[in-house]
Amino acid sequence: MASAQKQAKRAKRAKAKAKEARATRNNTPKYAMAETTEVGPKAYELFEKMKAAESRSRAEMLTVLIQDSLSLGSDDPTAVQRILIGLYDSWKNGDDSKLPQGWWEEESFLADYAQAAQNAGEERLIEAWLAEEPA
Repeated sequence: MASAQKQAKRAKRAKAKAKEARATRNNTPKYAMAETTEVGPKAYELFEKMKAAESRSRAEMLTVLIQDSLSLGSDDPTAVQRILIGLYDSWKNGDDSKLPQGWWEEESFLADYAQAAQNAGEERLIEAWLAEEPA
């Protein structure tokens, strides 16, 4: 059996390691996990619908996104929307980055999102979108 001092050192190291793991895990934004999300045929269908709607206006594209993301039945639809926007942006632009380049924090985007949420009859999502802080 190890001495009390050695057991205390082990416990201290284990505690520090657990704290570091928690900090790493908790600092990853939900939408940044898009790298682990597989894009299937349904996502590509959604992307095609979003692209067609975007040719009319960004608000229409976001309306399509909101309606589709709500049909998934997620507890946090804005997180799903952020993931899908990141994947859509990568798909549309053909690049490997999984996150949009900051355009979803612009005032014009937020206005379009608010309009889309109103079009979809989901005004509650406006507050949820603004409350979630992207990293």
